Amino acid sequence: MLFYRFSLNRIIIIIIAASLLVLSSGSHEARAAVPGSADDPLVTKSFLESYISNYYASQETEIQKLAARIAELEQKIQELEGDLASRSRVIILRVGNPTAFVGTTPFTLPQPPVLEGGRVWLPFRFIGEALGAEVRWEAASQKVEYVLGPHRLQLTLGSRRATTDGREVELEAAPRVVNGVTIVPVRVVSTYLGANVAWNETTQEVTITPGK
Repeated sequence: MLFYRFSLNRIIIIIIAASLLVLSSGSHEARAAVPGSADDPLVTKSFLESYISNYYASQETEIQKLAARIAELEQKIQELEGDLASRSRVIILRVGNPTAFVGTTPFTLPQPPVLEGGRVWLPFRFIGEALGAEVRWEAASQKVEYVLGPHRLQLTLGSRRATTDGREVELEAAPRVVNGVTIVPVRVVSTYLGANVAWNETTQEVTITPGK
């Protein structure tokens, strides 16, 4: 009988203990920490805020770097476009050859370049118009005028005196007419028209690049 009571008491104790464990487990689940709260030791609200802040800060830095790179590429594209535009206006002439080129476009000259006394003579109107200028001829005064924007160059046939932007200058040789075409020394183009001139002795070729 004593053994029976002891066994019954033990069973009751086990049941009570099991019940307490179940209640304790349910209570713990009810009080489980909310992610992002101060009770969560792994992911707190401050941690999330810090993570998000750092993430977007790093993304902002990358965006700024990308924007700077895009600006550099746009600048290079503009430079390349400028180079292409400049190359499309490069003028190439050859002594004694009636075919000249502006970029890749061929033109037939009524009077090709002339080499005399170590000096190259070029057709003035063709060069001026290829550079984008207006070339005017005054028959009464025998004057030819080059006008490009605010710049003016006035030449007189047979005279070494010229006027550039209102200032008198003296040319190395006087402009003259050959086959009805006014020709001038190549130095006039490089000095007074603001263009860059290259001379190839071997090919007898003149390359004129518009000034910037």
